[in-house]
Amino acid sequence: MSKYDQPDVVQRRVRFFDGQFLQDVDFIDEQHYHLDRERALAKALRVSGVSRGLEVTVTGQNQITVSAGAAIDRLGRPIVLPTAVDVHLPERFRGKGGTVLIAYLESEAALATSEGSKENTRWDETPMLVVLPSGEEAFAIRADQAEAQWDEANAASVLLAEWAVSAGGAVSVNSTVIERTGLRLPGTLGVGTDDPAAKVHIAGENPYSIDFRVDGRMHSASADGGLWIGAQLNAFVGGVVGGDIGFWNNGTWRLRVGDQGTVSIGPTTPDPTARLTVSSAGHHLLLRREPTESTGGNQLFLELYQDDSGPAQVPEVAQSIRFHHSNRFWHRIEARSDGFHLKDGYLGSDSYRNLTLQTLAATQNVTASQNVTASQNVTASQNVTADQDLTAGRDLGVGRDAAISGALTVNGKAGFGGPRTGDSAARLSVSAGGQHLQLRREPTETTGGTQMFLELYQDDSSPAKVPEVAPSIRFHHSNRFWHRIEAREDGFHLKEGNLGSNGYRNLTLGTLFARDIRASHDIYADGQIYFHPGYEWGFEGPDRTQRYWFIFRPRWNINNFSDGGAVLRASGITYPSDARLKEGATVVPDALRAIEALRGLRFTWNDEGLRHLVGDVESSVTAGPEASDEDNRRVWETVRKARMAEADRPEIGVLAQDVERVLPELVHTDSAGFKSVDYGKLSAVLVEAIKEQQTLIRALDTRLGALETGAPGR
Repeated sequence: MSKYDQPDVVQRRVRFFDGQFLQDVDFIDEQHYHLDRERALAKALRVSGVSRGLEVTVTGQNQITVSAGAAIDRLGRPIVLPTAVDVHLPERFRGKGGTVLIAYLESEAALATSEGSKENTRWDETPMLVVLPSGEEAFAIRADQAEAQWDEANAASVLLAEWAVSAGGAVSVNSTVIERTGLRLPGTLGVGTDDPAAKVHIAGENPYSIDFRVDGRMHSASADGGLWIGAQLNAFVGGVVGGDIGFWNNGTWRLRVGDQGTVSIGPTTPDPTARLTVSSAGHHLLLRREPTESTGGNQLFLELYQDDSGPAQVPEVAQSIRFHHSNRFWHRIEARSDGFHLKDGYLGSDSYRNLTLQTLAATQNVTASQNVTASQNVTASQNVTADQDLTAGRDLGVGRDAAISGALTVNGKAGFGGPRTGDSAARLSVSAGGQHLQLRREPTETTGGTQMFLELYQDDSSPAKVPEVAPSIRFHHSNRFWHRIEAREDGFHLKEGNLGSNGYRNLTLGTLFARDIRASHDIYADGQIYFHPGYEWGFEGPDRTQRYWFIFRPRWNINNFSDGGAVLRASGITYPSDARLKEGATVVPDALRAIEALRGLRFTWNDEGLRHLVGDVESSVTAGPEASDEDNRRVWETVRKARMAEADRPEIGVLAQDVERVLPELVHTDSAGFKSVDYGKLSAVLVEAIKEQQTLIRALDTRLGALETGAPGR
């Protein structure tokens, strides 16, 4: 008798061959093999659960309905419910609750009607619906309403819903517990990659693709769960042990939000007494408006605002900014209806603190019950009053009156009553108006030598003790530009006017005469640039003689280096050709025959030719006198690519080997054995070739005339 039970593991697959006598066991084994492989894959992927449909709804008293759908059980067996099935709950279920399950069921069906054995010809996989009350015997039916036997110990069912029946027969259903199908792997899952580096690894298509999308919510059960960013795992967004949420980058937390709404920026724990804590380290807190911003008006402010209704109902609040150096000092600037007050940092104190500043400027009065002290200037458009001393570390400027009961000390300049008391940044201020500042020597002066100079002098002893000072002259057009000429040990430097900057400025002039010119960037000239040759700067000709004003570069056109490029005209590009300087001068013989031996060719440079054309880059190009090896390598690579791209196009020329056979004087062979042609000197050969050609043309013309004169009929 055939064995239809599915084995746990099927290792053998039926092998068919011609002439084989097949029995029922062969077909049964064939089915067992394919079922085993199909179910093994589903088990390996752990996809058990409902894939579609199978929703449980209440459709009447003591009645629920399971919609059509499909599922896979934990043994990998597919469960298909083709149509909706009504399930009538027994009366004994009233007042109870439980679960609704669907389970795989296999039974024989379709009895054979033809001659032969009277056996069932099909396996019917109509599933079983199970209503399982808590602590009660299960109620199970087939989808065709036939009763079925439920063996809980051996069944691999799928949960569809929870149910409850009231004493009156009203049914309620909870479908949120349905067991949905899904991919559950014991190892790793790679999407877009064959080598996953994590439990789930998704390889993106490009920097702008959406590679992982969740329309609902994501949940991390770990308090420090989150998202790592970057291949080096140096950035993290997620939980901080203790309940905070934060942004971690480059080895520390950069921003943290506490569970009570407190926020900290920088590597610090949120202060529970403050809404925002910023750890400044070596940085500062900046309120910035970009230059492209067109709204906001001409004020940019940080506001401390106490909201209130009108008329005012909130008791007066003094908005304050506190400056606190732990264990050293704390002060506060306090705003009240009568102005600002500088007080002790302790909020329970009304003690006042001192004000020390560089320049004190008031549009009206300056009044102090004790001293007025400024390390630099004191300026008021009206009055200055001090009941005791007034000290200005530099200048004092008063628009009207000054009343000082004690001592007056001004270390700089003082001005009273004038519309302008001088530049607070200078010892001497001159209001130019329409005039100029002039250093003048009269014609009657006979001393002083042949130099007349304005000197910026830093005094020092020998050996030098004062740190190096760069005497400078600054040129300042307010709100437009400021530059400075700065003198240093190595010469003059033209820089930005801001003394805190070392940025350099341009120099524009007519003609520049200099021994050496070095520029970290570009040199521009509206006219011509002339070069004087240095030691062994350039060579030319078969005898490799140094030529004055000659610039040697392979394949350079001296009139145009590149399409649309700059023109360089060297003063020595012509060669001496005076007859008085030459001897042994003879006419080039057989010039026309030599030209006929040459071929004018269209060609392109091959790879070796392109490499040869850029072979002198490293010896002829530099990134500058202070450039590093890496700087030079980058420049060389850029020049190579540009010159190879320029040369990699169709060209016209001759072959050096052809020229060498008839005119060896015009061919030069370098140390690597490669030959080059002096195209310019071909002109002398072309002159004689044209003359020879003209002699032939005239002879032929004479012969043709003679033939035409003696022709019959003339």
